[in-house]
Amino acid sequence: MKKTYIFIVLAVAIISVAAKAELQHRPYPGFDLHIDCDTRLAKLGRFELTKDTGNAKRPSSYSLDRNIPESCRQTSSRTYQSALKSQGITDVSIDVGHLVGANQMDSSVAAIKASMYMGNMVPQFSAFNRAKGAWYQTELLTECLREKTPLVVFVGTILGNDTGNDYFLESHGVKTPDYMFKIVYRSDLNRVQAFVFPNSPDTKATNLADYLVTAQGLSHSLDSIEVLDKLQDYLSAIDAHKPIPFDQELWEVKASGNKLNCEGTLADNS
Repeated sequence: MKKTYIFIVLAVAIISVAAKAELQHRPYPGFDLHIDCDTRLAKLGRFELTKDTGNAKRPSSYSLDRNIPESCRQTSSRTYQSALKSQGITDVSIDVGHLVGANQMDSSVAAIKASMYMGNMVPQFSAFNRAKGAWYQTELLTECLREKTPLVVFVGTILGNDTGNDYFLESHGVKTPDYMFKIVYRSDLNRVQAFVFPNSPDTKATNLADYLVTAQGLSHSLDSIEVLDKLQDYLSAIDAHKPIPFDQELWEVKASGNKLNCEGTLADNS
């Protein structure tokens, strides 16, 4: 199995010209977010997963976290698709995309409610977010692997410079991130797998391995030194004595209906 090792702290120098952002830390039941007040988007999220024993009901609507300063939060909790419709745009499909998945926060009413705050949401192309999309495939992967071993998952956004997809500046006060990333740490292997995904309808589950990155590739992709600092802190808390390997051989999950299979471990995705 191919592995690469690097201390995240060394990667800070690689992106020394990256944008500096003041991140506001928001702890919630079950997960943490680090929000960039300048862009009103979460740059980094973190959560832990163990065996799934929860079944809390998902709220039917999104909401604003009034504990976040008004200048830091999105200006609306309406769906992005409704904003597109108001603009007369009918050939684009964009979801209110979860960074931290609601299904993975169903261990308590408080956690799943917090997962529906707009601070946890980003404009995400529907084909990337839903079934057959690469992001959805990583959610299946973590939902299965959590039955095999405890996980720590990091998620986040990379803004990029494509202004052509920034449909929601007026309606929500946010740009559409051009990329999203996910890092999954497995305690049984003491290794991580990291992905950087284009936020695009072409980012499919069938090409999941194409989006795997090394530690160096991740550091080149991130656009915030502060995010690297936070990742350094989080990963050091897992293992402060040595670098954590970044696996480049895809951890696979197979789905059949609501049943998942990863490395012989069976899980339910209902």
